[in-house]
Amino acid sequence: MTESPSAPAEASPRPHRGPLLLALGIASLFICWPAGIVVLVMAMLDLRAMDRGVMDSNGRGMTIAGLVLGGVGLCFTVLFIFGVILAFLFAIPTSFGPSGSSFDVIPAP
Repeated sequence: MTESPSAPAEASPRPHRGPLLLALGIASLFICWPAGIVVLVMAMLDLRAMDRGVMDSNGRGMTIAGLVLGGVGLCFTVLFIFGVILAFLFAIPTSFGPSGSSFDVIPAP
């Protein structure tokens, strides 16, 4: 007797994306700052898929490393943006324009 064609075949787990997540995590530190958000989302989804057995769990270490590096890169990005905002808020120029006019509230006599 042969198996029916509608019988479910055992599906192999999807391949992991550990190297991709690790590379994006490193890139989020130095080159591409918004990649940190992408890495965090992808790594969390991949770790959940690995826990369910849907994805190959051999890349768990690289996925976790990418998650950590993406989080650190995202923290650096937030601190950098905060620093730039503070720099613009507290930067008081002493002269403005070619005439040398200043931001003095009371003009000098």
